[in-house]
Parts: sequence; structure tokens; C-alpha cells
Amino acid sequence: MFSFYMEADKTVSQELEVSMLTTVLQTLTVPMPVCRYEILQGGPNGTAVRFVLVGDQVYHKWTCDSDTADTFCMVVYDCFVDDGEGDKIQLLNQDGCAEDKHLLNNLEYPTDLMAGQEAHVFKYADKSNIYFNCQIKITIKEPGQECARPTCAEAPRRRRRGARAPARKRREESATDLIVDVSYKNEILVGDVDLTENDIPASLRQSLNRVTPRSSSTIEVASGSSRGYCMSAAGFGVFMSFAAVFTIGAIFMTVMLCMNKPKSVQ
Repeated sequence: MFSFYMEADKTVSQELEVSMLTTVLQTLTVPMPVCRYEILQGGPNGTAVRFVLVGDQVYHKWTCDSDTADTFCMVVYDCFVDDGEGDKIQLLNQDGCAEDKHLLNNLEYPTDLMAGQEAHVFKYADKSNIYFNCQIKITIKEPGQECARPTCAEAPRRRRRGARAPARKRREESATDLIVDVSYKNEILVGDVDLTENDIPASLRQSLNRVTPRSSSTIEVASGSSRGYCMSAAGFGVFMSFAAVFTIGAIFMTVMLCMNKPKSVQ
């Protein structure tokens, strides 16, 4: 005996509504770095300069402080020094390269937001104060890349006044770049190598607590009292020459008097 069963197929469906994913725009505000320019004695970690002599070694330091790491890059360019009366000399050009290695050499960049270089102190003739001003370009650092640095040839010797500099291609700037103008805020008194302590203004002398750097060409002569006198190497040489001539003359006169003295008759 055979049995037959009818099979029935039934499709069951249910409508299910699925909402689209919503996108939310997240905005993060990153504060821009705060930049400063320092001139220090004793290297990158030294103290701020107040009084120096021509030829002393100082350290020019530019830094930008940021709350976020690996976010920004900096390049120092267009640096000038002037006497406060409009006479300017360019130290770094618009590409961030040195114009005269004897005044300031090409900068070194130890970190993304620091630049520096050692230099010897110079001054304008008949002027005691000098003023520095620079531009700092801040850019966004690309992920996984190093900060771009100026590509400079060896810094040349200073050109004569009136000599025309070769034409340079202007540095390309992005809309996201930030240009910061920084100046050295503290007043710097620059003295000649034969400057004495009495030539320093009383207010500055008190702030320095009588601790002033002296170059190797300045000689301090100690006296019997606690105070001393300072003279330049040239002045000290002239003084010693006169002293030697006076001593030799005195000895010569003494010998001549002894030779010309009549002998006593027994």
C-alpha cells in the first residue's frame, strides 16, 4: 500500500526598517604654538644676555611651545639686526639661509620647534645697543614625515653696501601657514673690548651684580684693596713699556753717577 502526501511551500516575509548611519562632525581646536627669541650666554640652556663685549660668544635660540606633539614645524627666516635708527643688516634671508657666516651662520634645528646657532657679538660703530627681529613660519607637520628644513649652501662673506643680491625665488606659502614676528625683547648693551666697569650705566651695573663677561683681550689688574682696575691689552702693553724704559733709565743713571763719583784720596 502506498500513501501520498502533498508538500506545500510557503514564503514568510517581514518588513524591517533600518535607519541610515548618521555622521557627526567632530571639531578639535588645537592652539597655535607660542614662539620666542632668546640670546643666551653659555649655550642653549644658558642665561639671557644683558651686557656683553665685542667678540664674546652667545647663543641665538628660537623656540615655539605647543600643547600637542608632532603637530607643527617651524622655520626661522628674514632676520635683521639694526641700531634702532633704521640702519639694518640682514642676517637670514627669506629662505632661512645665512647672509654672512661671520655674523650668523646657518641655523641648526635640534627639534621640530627649536632652532639655534652660536655667534660672536658684534656692534655698530659708536652705538651701544643692537636690536634683533626675525620671522618664524609655522606649518602643519604631515603624519610620518620629517619637518622640511632650509637647504643652504655655505654662508658667504658679507657683501659690500650697495651690492645687489642675486634674485631668489620667493618661498611658497600655504593658506594654513602661520607667520610669527619675533623680536628680542631684552635690551642688550654691547661694549668695546676696552670697556671698563665705570663705563657701564649704574642701573645696569647693579642688575648685573658686578658680574660682567670679559673677553680674553681685557686684563684685570688687582690692587692692594678689594677694588681693581681694568685696562685693555694695548693699554697694559704701553704701561709696561713705559715702566721698563723708566726702570732701565733709572739703573743707567745710577751706574753713571757711581762711575763719575770722584775717588777719595787716602
